[in-house]
Amino acid sequence: MSAVYYWRQNNCFVNANADTRASVDSVTRIINRYTDSYQARWNQYERIRDDRIFDEDWL
Repeated sequence: MSAVYYWRQNNCFVNANADTRASVDSVTRIINRYTDSYQARWNQYERIRDDRIFDEDWL
């Protein structure tokens, strides 16, 4: 529940709807600005997208 609260309080959803590197980086900056894992997070995003992990047809 705390993750959902944080997501909503910080308006992460505003930046999360685009399928771009800039979108992923902007959410990362909100959640963990000083991480050195921006590239790793982008790679994970691409894997989840490309493997259609959250597609409704897959569920």
